[in-house]
Amino acid sequence: MSTAVSDQAAEVDQSATVCRLHVRGAESLPIASAAVGEAAMVLGVSPADCAQLRCVTQELAAAVVANAFEPGDEVALDVLVQRQPGGVSVVLSDQGAPSYLTRTSAHPPRLAELIRLGFADELDFSSHGRAGNNAKLFKKLRYRDLRDDIDLDEPGGEGETPLDGSIPEIETRELRPSDTLEVARLFHRCYGYSAYWFEIVYEPERLAEFIAAGRHRGTVALVNGRIVGHMATTVDRPDSVVGLVGMLVVDPAYRKFKVAGQLTLAHAMRLIEQGFIGQYSSAVTVHTASQKIALKFGGHEVALLVADVQPNVEFKEIDGADASQGGLRSASVWFYNGVGKDIERRVFVPQVYRDITESLYANAELPRTLQPPIQRPPEDVPETSRLDLQLRHEAGIALIKPVEYGRDFVSALQHQLNQLCLNRFDVIRLILPMADPLTSYYGVGLQELGFFYCGVFPEIDNGDALVLQYLNNVEVDPRKFLLVSEFGHQLRDFVLADRAATERNLENRQRSRAHMTRIYEALQ
Repeated sequence: MSTAVSDQAAEVDQSATVCRLHVRGAESLPIASAAVGEAAMVLGVSPADCAQLRCVTQELAAAVVANAFEPGDEVALDVLVQRQPGGVSVVLSDQGAPSYLTRTSAHPPRLAELIRLGFADELDFSSHGRAGNNAKLFKKLRYRDLRDDIDLDEPGGEGETPLDGSIPEIETRELRPSDTLEVARLFHRCYGYSAYWFEIVYEPERLAEFIAAGRHRGTVALVNGRIVGHMATTVDRPDSVVGLVGMLVVDPAYRKFKVAGQLTLAHAMRLIEQGFIGQYSSAVTVHTASQKIALKFGGHEVALLVADVQPNVEFKEIDGADASQGGLRSASVWFYNGVGKDIERRVFVPQVYRDITESLYANAELPRTLQPPIQRPPEDVPETSRLDLQLRHEAGIALIKPVEYGRDFVSALQHQLNQLCLNRFDVIRLILPMADPLTSYYGVGLQELGFFYCGVFPEIDNGDALVLQYLNNVEVDPRKFLLVSEFGHQLRDFVLADRAATERNLENRQRSRAHMTRIYEALQ
């Protein structure tokens, strides 16, 4: 064991690295997991979480070796432990064969099961072809969580709107790390303790780290020095120029004073000043208030993500919103708004989704040219696909993205889907690169696997992506898919119709298999 690090491992943020190991030989893998556990404990991870991190690191290393190396190969792994905003990352890099982590036929995969059980909060896996593979675990640190308190009583009470009917003076400014406790109180006034999809707001110390690192760029509205509104853009990297805009909340006592509009405008101006070219926003469909704001400020619907929101979210004092979702996951509609010059792009779409995608681009006023779909793959398509995999423990969502299509794409995807279903991930989301002509070819038959159309993510990863989803025994209530605009209704109707067609295909296949089984048994 030495401290050498491969070029691939060196691509990650070295400034955050606190421990580096180069491990040779499969028999040395326990050394790596033990070192990870010790380093994590020094960084503040609790003893119980360190034990889980050691276990999942050992399992991840074993899965990497099983998938990237053949018997007799020299096994070598680079292991990095890093302090990141909100937690600790463990990065495993190898120079083995291209992999998608579950190439082996073992069912169920123990690694994905450990992620679902929370041994780590996230797993990202990417293959770089001949350059090897990268796997990254993320474990959150345990901060003081205000949801564990009895309440979030504020000094001086809840505050009231002016009794004389006058319009209060509203100030907007950049969110500061010192504001995080007040932001938590604001979310509590709006959602109680139920905003699990924004759980970071209940952990002031964690949120302050993200603000300081440039990952959470917020704007707040104040009345007499008291925070009454919040909006933020979250980014994966501080140098990102496209981010997810959201976390828009307004104190129920001030919703009649158009705080949301002022906040949205001020935040958009800050993004433009910082060089952003576009922004996403996400709005729930159980009420229409957030959608109306997104549309008012130039947003356009680009995707309807069915079952995107967890079932334990409640909404307080919002007209038209149910207090409870009846134990069901609910949908969110995603908007895109270009804030700079739009980039002209050529995109490839499966024929079955060509018309709706053409309408989507026209509605979003994006300059796109839909290319004719290809009829057969070229001769130089590799045999093996490269799939990136992201597992999100708390959300119950898995993301699959083909980095390179291979002739085994459909079977590789089916295998990955089977693994994730066995591990009870609720939503499996497929992100297909629309700059690749093979998307128009391999995307044609994905209905047969259970995937249905959700829309497009423009300008993500330097291009557009087609978004499909698979629901793993998840029930939703389409009656609560409330959309505002004419195109929103068109998108919703298409998504629901495509999902219904997908379900019929799966039922027909199951009946066909059962029928053939009965015939086979009768012939015995």
